[in-house]
Amino acid sequence: MDTFFSRACILLLGLLLMACGSDQPDAAEPETAAEASVTVDAGTVTDQLLLFMDQQINTFEKIIDAVDGVDSQAAANDVAARFRDEFTPEFIDIYETFFDWLETHLLGMDEAQQIELEASFEQAALDGRLGPVIETESRFERTLMRGEQQMAMLSARDPQLMVPIEQAMMELGQQLEPLMLDERMLALERMMDGGPPSGAPPVGSPAWCQQMANTPQAQWTPNDGFAFASHCIGG
Repeated sequence: MDTFFSRACILLLGLLLMACGSDQPDAAEPETAAEASVTVDAGTVTDQLLLFMDQQINTFEKIIDAVDGVDSQAAANDVAARFRDEFTPEFIDIYETFFDWLETHLLGMDEAQQIELEASFEQAALDGRLGPVIETESRFERTLMRGEQQMAMLSARDPQLMVPIEQAMMELGQQLEPLMLDERMLALERMMDGGPPSGAPPVGSPAWCQQMANTPQAQWTPNDGFAFASHCIGG
């Protein structure tokens, strides 16, 4: 099955190409003994990517649980405050930690190491060892559906309760936008999508907003959701 996460695991290898042919830093910091001892293979990369996605899903689930408990305007304001004080820092830490791992363990590989890692992924795929990514994708989709239901129920019960929460969600998207536009993340998404379609509208443009509005949310990436909230909601 060709899923978002199974493609992510394999195509994450393409990030290695960013280091090929590029100028290396004049004075690279030496690896620590712990970093040098890490064997990077398909299992290592898959585990790291799954950790990255699991951490995001866990934070999304905390947000959903918080919204589920809103029963007053004061509670809604408290959830909005948690976005600033808890959820936003968590997301930023998740992304920065993932980027640090990419730079430490992948982007510095030489050509021989890249070939060896690619072979490791090919063997893992043949052996069926990439199966956990399917489970993670399913969990992510269930989380999105649950979140959509909770937001809709709260809005139907009292639209005013959603006002501070929606504003906090938009602010979260704005805080995360620089990370979403990080070249390492954009490269990963381009590879997962097979490259941007010819003539594709720029992210955040009116045409892109309309395109995403017509796309089932189950097909959105987390970046799509944050960009949509930042650029397409509330004018």
